[in-house]
Amino acid sequence: MPVTTWCWTIASMGLIGIPPTSGFVSKWALATGALTGAPAGFAIAGPIILIISALLTAAYLLPITIYGFFPGGDFDYAANPVCEGGRHMTIPMIILAALVILTGIFASPIITAAAGVGAAVL
Repeated sequence: MPVTTWCWTIASMGLIGIPPTSGFVSKWALATGALTGAPAGFAIAGPIILIISALLTAAYLLPITIYGFFPGGDFDYAANPVCEGGRHMTIPMIILAALVILTGIFASPIITAAAGVGAAVL
């Protein structure tokens, strides 16, 4: 399932916070907020906790990606042909994986719009 594996990989990169995904933008905002607005002890602890959480997230998500692309020498390719779900399954995955990357690249307009909505509500 190559399309599914690629979509899983992109979503995993977003959860880990690897650039240029939307997860990186949110982790960056959290880290800069912790460094600028917190007392000295908490200013250092915030980014450290974010790095630890990113490493733990990578530790449990990336083995699935690695096994998906490199199943090992004992994998029987003849018994497991390449197959993928139908279009009704793959198209939403592709759209969501693209959104993970696009919202990371074009985060500034989204943040500006959200700030405008937040200012209007308050």
